[in-house]
Amino acid sequence: MKKFAMNLVVVAAISVVALYGQSAMGGAIAGSEALSGRSTVIVGSTSLTSATGLTWSGFADSGTVTGDFTSVSHFGPYTGGTLSLTVAVGASTSFSVSDSNWGTFTESSVSSIDVGTNAETIYVQGTFTPGSDFPGSITGSPATMIFSLNQAGGAGNAVGTTVTLESPAVTASVPEPSTFALLGFGAVGLAVRAYRRRQAAV
Repeated sequence: MKKFAMNLVVVAAISVVALYGQSAMGGAIAGSEALSGRSTVIVGSTSLTSATGLTWSGFADSGTVTGDFTSVSHFGPYTGGTLSLTVAVGASTSFSVSDSNWGTFTESSVSSIDVGTNAETIYVQGTFTPGSDFPGSITGSPATMIFSLNQAGGAGNAVGTTVTLESPAVTASVPEPSTFALLGFGAVGLAVRAYRRRQAAV
């Protein structure tokens, strides 16, 4: 009975670490935090989807956190001046957001841009270094800032920005080649079916 109870304790401890990251043990930071962009300005166009750059007057915490970010103070409003980001895959503009208590995200490159109708999702890769609010046992890690932008009404209208900081780093999901193959087979199947129907009607 004692052995069974001990096993339960071990399983519970492993589950807690898996769910909430490595904060109890230290190591690379793991978790996420949602932010909102202030005064988004698009550069090089009046349309978000053809902009060459973006600027913000700052960022503010949106209240949603996971993992190691749940145990520290939320990101304080950034007041370090205008933040600029080049909108091009592979671009690196030394984009950085910093707060002494929260930490610092420093960009290395823009890894992908998903364009929708009056909307864009931009994946910016970099490194997050924890600030003074985190325990000393929590170390920096590759991280991703995911920018979700929307220009309701299209060109000439205001742009809204929400941002999620993810650590460890993540990438945009890309369909597997097998997915494209299945889509292709499906299209061929529909074409054959339509052809047979036309032949039967003759």
